[in-house]
Amino acid sequence: MNLKAILDEALQKSEKVKEEVLKEVLKSKTIKEITANRNFVNAIARIIETKDDVKKVINKQVHNVFSVMDVPSQKDIKKIANKLSNLEDLIDILGSKTVRVSSLKKSKSKKTASSKKKTGKKTPTRRTKKTSAVTKKKATKKKSVKKKSAPKAKKRSVKKKKATRRGR
Repeated sequence: MNLKAILDEALQKSEKVKEEVLKEVLKSKTIKEITANRNFVNAIARIIETKDDVKKVINKQVHNVFSVMDVPSQKDIKKIANKLSNLEDLIDILGSKTVRVSSLKKSKSKKTASSKKKTGKKTPTRRTKKTSAVTKKKATKKKSVKKKSAPKAKKRSVKKKKATRRGR
């Protein structure tokens, strides 16, 4: 037997025992005498009413405390859960669409690669962040090369000027 079956059987037996005890209690002479007394019955009724009133007040105060502390209610949590499930559904829909778009891009890139081989022409590359960063690096390298070569050019021109002055 598994645990669930054992627990179910225990609950059934406990319900039977509870019913038998209640029958015996209700049959007893003292219970009949107490329930026959109107004062006792009225007192029990007032206790039950005040218990319900106290429960309402406590629930109201707890609600007030939670609202002051900005704790979300069960309704708020259920609303958020519904919104999250809707967002998950939308994300799934968008995910399926992006898969389709990416598969289209792959097929286009295959076509352009085959057309490059046939024509021998290069298609212009799209500028992306990566390509622009690469071109910036190349440009800075060219500038640094120009800066290094510039002083040599100045030295040569100075030598030429000196030579021309000597020749005068």
